[in-house]
Amino acid sequence: MKLDSLMTDLTDNEILGKTVACKFIFLLIKMLRKKEGALLEIEKILKSNETSLSNWEKMPKPFCDVADNQNVLILDELSYNHEELSEEHDRDIVKMTDEQRNICEEIMDAVIEKKGGLFFVYGFGGTGKTFLWRLLSAPIRSRGKIVLNVASSGIASLLLQGGRTAHSRFGIPIDPDEYSLCNLPPRTDSANLVKEASLIIWDEAPMMSKHCEERIYLSSDSIDPSDTRSVNDQALTPDFLNSIKASGLPNHKLRLKIGCPVMLMRNIDHVGGLMNGTRLQIIDMSDLCVKARIITGKKVGEVFLIPRLFITPSDKKLSFKMRRRHLPICGLCYHD
Repeated sequence: MKLDSLMTDLTDNEILGKTVACKFIFLLIKMLRKKEGALLEIEKILKSNETSLSNWEKMPKPFCDVADNQNVLILDELSYNHEELSEEHDRDIVKMTDEQRNICEEIMDAVIEKKGGLFFVYGFGGTGKTFLWRLLSAPIRSRGKIVLNVASSGIASLLLQGGRTAHSRFGIPIDPDEYSLCNLPPRTDSANLVKEASLIIWDEAPMMSKHCEERIYLSSDSIDPSDTRSVNDQALTPDFLNSIKASGLPNHKLRLKIGCPVMLMRNIDHVGGLMNGTRLQIIDMSDLCVKARIITGKKVGEVFLIPRLFITPSDKKLSFKMRRRHLPICGLCYHD
């Protein structure tokens, strides 16, 4: 409508004089500017996820390369609200223990004075390590400097402000061995981001060496002794019972790795936070039990040993009563 009105004024009304001919070049320019803006925005989003439109040959590219004038990864890390970070730090600093304060002051001094250094902070689950990472990140970011928060697992990285997995941030292979190298090419946005960082916080770093370890747990299935009618039924073989997948029953085969998330399938300790549906993260494994840390609810950070238990299916459609001796968990990333 605006275009028609404009052309009427130019041609019929001759507001600028007699019109001999006209071309719609300005409309083409407007469309090209909109296309360029859209492509630039797409390129920024892709670069923030460490990829680019250039990786797709047939996709159109913006005329102006985002990499020519800005590193999107660095801009993202510098986009925190400094005032909110300062307020958060002032609010939380009074909650620190003396030990946390000493650790925080030593690391902050190394960052501010540009001394450099490698610091290893060890503590059991629930001793306030994540709280300490926040207290270190806030004042440095509020000064307009970069803090990279990484963790050895995806679940742990979600607990960190701006957290990423170490694999993603540093290009570490998923299944590293003694010959593996980080895929972080020089002069790329990712490499320049690491160079600009004033502090790198790596949560659960020792678990990197354990991530290749995988354990397979198998259940021991049998007919419940109380089901006297079925207990001697020779058709109900162990192999048949192993194949049963039912509601409320963990699968016969359970594959777990250090760092993987799991869900509890039984109420074990209501006061302690071990209830049906509780999410946990595996932090250690043995033959008959696993050690796991709660990652949801009010008991976040609490660590428990989860033993094998006798579990009966909640599905009432089965014509017999069975029991499965197994870890009462459901693997959220590794299961059969």
